Amino acid sequence: MEERKPDINDCALIVSSCDAYEDLWAPFFNLKNKYWPDCPFRTVLISELTESKIPGVMSMPAGNDPDWSSRLKKTVNKLQTPYVLLTLEDFFLQAPVNTKRVIAAYKHIKDNDLNMLRLIPRPGPDLLTDKLNGIGEISINAEFRISTQTAFWKSTVLKDLLVATESIWEFELNGTKRSKKYDKFYAVRDPVLTYKHHVVERGKWFPWSARKFSKMGIGVDLKSREVMNSFETLKWSFNKLFTPFGLLLPKKLRKIIKPFLIKLKILSYQ
Repeated sequence: MEERKPDINDCALIVSSCDAYEDLWAPFFNLKNKYWPDCPFRTVLISELTESKIPGVMSMPAGNDPDWSSRLKKTVNKLQTPYVLLTLEDFFLQAPVNTKRVIAAYKHIKDNDLNMLRLIPRPGPDLLTDKLNGIGEISINAEFRISTQTAFWKSTVLKDLLVATESIWEFELNGTKRSKKYDKFYAVRDPVLTYKHHVVERGKWFPWSARKFSKMGIGVDLKSREVMNSFETLKWSFNKLFTPFGLLLPKKLRKIIKPFLIKLKILSYQ
């Protein structure tokens, strides 16, 4: 018997963005067209007021909503698809995407009635893994259970976890707490998509990303956005290296040092 294929019309690929990041749209979609030309999902771009003219992309300006969560929730409501594949405009693909693996992940979330399936293991599963599919569960008390790394979402669950006025970072932190009322949050063990990291941090290019992608002829405009200076790069690197160790500290100790670290803006853990 031939295996039943999932209905791709039940899902849309949402690229979440805003007008201030318009300069990233051309390189993002040029790389998507290069490395994922057979993407089976309808592609939607969220902005505020600017309407994209990119071929093959449905532009959905969300209006003057000031926050990331409101724009995303409004878009999911308009689409009315049971599932969405959510990604961000600064996740630049760097190698061909295996569409069969993406479809297999989509079939898995539908067949098993999962609420979320992350396609990039940042963070990955911390419970038993289905070795055949390379997918594992994320426990209810896991740190950063909510992440905005690319993931399939059940639309009703995503909308319920989104709270107006929250930024993308607040959604990850506060949404992780809210997500405890849901089970069936999963992630892959090995990346399904082929981006390595986000290319912009706090509105500025990582220097290594600026160098690499500006040479590729994909529409990168370094005049539209600053590149992180040496001090900013060093501070970000320190944060990246130290945060995993900070998460291992007892919660009581974290609460004591948290105000000082936030004031210094050198750590992101809570």
